[in-house]
Amino acid sequence: DGVGPIIGEPPTTGWSTNTLGGSTVVADKGGYLFTSSGAGASETLRCQLRAFASGQTATFRIQPNLPMLNNASVFITVSDGTKFVQFYWQVSGSGVQSYACSKFNTATSWNSDYLAAQGGSWAQLMSAQWMRVRDDGTNRNFELSVNGLDWTLFHQHSRTDFLTATQVGWGVNDSVNRAFTARLRQCTVA
Repeated sequence: DGVGPIIGEPPTTGWSTNTLGGSTVVADKGGYLFTSSGAGASETLRCQLRAFASGQTATFRIQPNLPMLNNASVFITVSDGTKFVQFYWQVSGSGVQSYACSKFNTATSWNSDYLAAQGGSWAQLMSAQWMRVRDDGTNRNFELSVNGLDWTLFHQHSRTDFLTATQVGWGVNDSVNRAFTARLRQCTVA
């Protein structure tokens, strides 16, 4: 589709999932299709995860298909197997898009935001999105891109703040009482 570099289809092995509930993630059309069950009434992170270590960068190209409902979100995350740092975009019922980097004690227990920002429109959110987490050995850097080539730092904190990441992944927040989907089109962890 001419958007961004070709970094390759997502790896077909090495993935695991946390508790998916009624949500699903399946290989589909050269990537992965995540379908939220829409059954959650509160924050519930559903994730597909793989190994991640100091010095690595994980780059994701995700195409969201979010309903215009409060808290409908798609994210990338780092985890220690229990806690999560979630870097996400979401849409509200009014069509306002927001980005945030947040701490979760567990997949169902929000702790606090590192940073949250609002702006943009629902239409912008529906275009292909590039997100990455870059562990430079000192800090975790959460970055956004519109094209996969030029990156903007959204948030940075110590690589051991709140958790020491052993996993990285992507997923949906299953909390809006309506099923929705997202596609992982490209992914690399190196």
